[in-house]
Amino acid sequence: MSMVKKSTLEKLSDQELKIYIAPESRFTPEAVQMALEILKERGHQFSNQQETLVQKIVQDKKEAEIAEATEENEIWEDHITDDPNAVKLYPLTYIVVLSILFGTIPGAILLALNFIKVKKYTPVIFVLLFGFIYPFVQDYLLGAISTLNENKMYSRYSPETFIMTSGGLSLYIISALVMPKKLPYRAESLLLPALLAFAMALLIYMNPQNLFSHYLLSKIIAS
Repeated sequence: MSMVKKSTLEKLSDQELKIYIAPESRFTPEAVQMALEILKERGHQFSNQQETLVQKIVQDKKEAEIAEATEENEIWEDHITDDPNAVKLYPLTYIVVLSILFGTIPGAILLALNFIKVKKYTPVIFVLLFGFIYPFVQDYLLGAISTLNENKMYSRYSPETFIMTSGGLSLYIISALVMPKKLPYRAESLLLPALLAFAMALLIYMNPQNLFSHYLLSKIIAS
């Protein structure tokens, strides 16, 4: 929301300010309130009914802003329920944690299964491609950053942590954008996530061609 300065509104004519306090006004509640105050300072008289109407416009706009902000926040939240009729999905917590610790492959598989269950078939291919391609991108980025570090360009933060976290957060964003908004669901069993974690742990241990990073797991085990 952009903030309007009173000094800016004071440059407007009375007729222009009256547009701000009109019932069909599309301006912010703060701008409407300031327009009313400026008009009163200029000597305009308003009846109690007129002031009440303007205050109602201000209040309605504030409530609409709160409702919009709440709606936007709920888009990014999980809506787990105990309703036995609700669809069973893998929670975003499973997906993000697995992706951060073990790479994007297990997270992408779980997210693809979620998409299939809610009949979002087109994004399935995209998310699987992302999940399986990202480790190669990660490997390339880590190699590039290592080269920069050799040239004395150091960072106080681990590049591996940032890159691995970015993969999990990317899946989180994809889920929020594709899944039906505020969909109530039951949490799926942990069995498949556990099996995927075990499989990825083996791959990380064997680490073919040094493709799978073990940085975060090593830090957790060492702590």
